Amino acid sequence: MGATNEAALRPAAVRPARGFLVTRAPAGRRLSGCARLQGLGTSQEAGEAIAARAPRLRALVLSVFKNEPAGMTADEAAAVLDLPILSIRPRVAELHRLGELRPTAERRRNASGASATVWRIADPLPQVTDAPATDPNTGRGE
Repeated sequence: MGATNEAALRPAAVRPARGFLVTRAPAGRRLSGCARLQGLGTSQEAGEAIAARAPRLRALVLSVFKNEPAGMTADEAAAVLDLPILSIRPRVAELHRLGELRPTAERRRNASGASATVWRIADPLPQVTDAPATDPNTGRGE
């Protein structure tokens, strides 16, 4: 192959507005797999887009769970709030990591038919007091 033909077969790089580098196959050819994106991943972009709303959504989700002592799934919470499950499910996971929600042994079917965890408000942590420490052997303060 001559130099001209080799150049025509190499993928062309195009830089769209958001700073991603997209590699496209030349006309009539296909790249193996998907087009390559370099830069922020879609998950990272989504995280940055919701960062300002996440605290408010967490508070809304927590209030829904507080009003349902028997517990509910993330899908059920999304339905009560009339918000997309993809906005609510991550907030439930965050509330779990923060110790606000705990999973139960119960599972329920969600809208897609999958088995979903039922979550409940976590029991409050015991309060730490500033009482003086006592020696367990003598029962006297140190």
